[in-house]
Amino acid sequence: PSPALRGLAAQLRRARAGQPVDAVWWDAYNWLVAHPMWGPRMRAVARVAVQGNEEGPLAEETRRALYGSVLSVSVSRLETFAACPFRHFAAYVLRLEPRRLARLEAADMGTLLHAALRIAVERLWDRGGWAAADVAACRELAEDAVARAAQEMGVAARLRTRRMGHWLRALARVVADSLAALAEQGRRGAFRPMALEAPFGAGQALPGLRLQLSDGTPVELVGRIDRVDFADVGGKRYVRVIDYKTGAATVSLAQVVHGLALQLPLYLEVALAAAEAEGQEAVPAGMFLFRPHRPLVDGAKAQDDADVDRLRLRAFRLRGFVTADGEAAGLLDAQWESGHSDVVPGYRKKDGTVSGRGTDAVLTADQWAVLRRFVRAKAARLAQELASGVVAISPYQLKAERACARCPYRPVCQFDALIDAPRVRPLADVRGEAAWMLMSEEGREGDAHRAPQTGGQPVDR
Repeated sequence: PSPALRGLAAQLRRARAGQPVDAVWWDAYNWLVAHPMWGPRMRAVARVAVQGNEEGPLAEETRRALYGSVLSVSVSRLETFAACPFRHFAAYVLRLEPRRLARLEAADMGTLLHAALRIAVERLWDRGGWAAADVAACRELAEDAVARAAQEMGVAARLRTRRMGHWLRALARVVADSLAALAEQGRRGAFRPMALEAPFGAGQALPGLRLQLSDGTPVELVGRIDRVDFADVGGKRYVRVIDYKTGAATVSLAQVVHGLALQLPLYLEVALAAAEAEGQEAVPAGMFLFRPHRPLVDGAKAQDDADVDRLRLRAFRLRGFVTADGEAAGLLDAQWESGHSDVVPGYRKKDGTVSGRGTDAVLTADQWAVLRRFVRAKAARLAQELASGVVAISPYQLKAERACARCPYRPVCQFDALIDAPRVRPLADVRGEAAWMLMSEEGREGDAHRAPQTGGQPVDR
């Protein structure tokens, strides 16, 4: 009967939507309703199915009680809201959490890996920087960093099992390989880490971005950046940010346009604004994702050990967006004379400039300026909708990617992709000039609606 109950819930919602339901389901419904044990459960399921799952906006009194007079939001929170307002409501307002089991979840592994990489890189710089990262040193630092990270998180004490020991040893090997790749990327360029897992916001080393809602409510963006790197050359401070991603380390311009991938551009904006606040001429060099893993190298493609090392490094190539500026390209990878780099995306021409060759990965100075205006405007718009009490069950779909795919709150919202298809928000896979036109327009609208602070200065600058 339990599978029948689940099936009937979907069928009753089909009936509510005016869609046909096979007679066998009505027979099952009548049997369950009349059953002395299953009847109450069937009636409860029917009430929920018939009532629907549409959520209207929160009342003003409720909004003010929840969000207060100053709205402090993280970038990931804005991304969650852009993906589905109800998911944001469930996660950040109701603070619902799946039942925790005594095992290592994927999220735990990601957090542990981030912490271990931070510890390993910090200790490596205490020893003298990237030059000190030989194979033995990386292995030693990785093992110690994983043990310390597990201790900080309480993982080792919570799960003292042989399986846990195996996971930690495997993780140490991932950290060792990743640390070696990070060190080689660092040795090839002129950038140096200036901050690791750097928090930004009120009272932090990096100030948060200040925005303002239409009613004057101040908004502060807060968060934590995995790595901020600087290179000071010719009176300019070139800036890049790197975010560690244990899953799919990809980001598209369409995801940025729709607010689904704002971390990299907003983290870069925070770093650039901090450099400008110090009186520096800050120049964006790139914003990248780094995927920690253990790569498999095809030996048939390598003729000697040097080829193996190059292929391994290429497997760790940073993903994201890089500048078209030839000078900055040389600072990112000094060995990048022409063709593709083993370190960053893009293709370098013989004249030294960098092109995307059919991709959106390379940005000109004008495009960086458009992006900076856009991400502030997009963050302000999402914060405005969030603060207005929008909690609609409205997941996005971008090509085959859908917000519901890995959402832990589906048992709460009861969203059915077939029945509730009209409420799915299809997003255009915008690329190239079309994407830049949209970002330019939204950035200009954000400038036009930006309210001044006391003294006439823009509220978010």
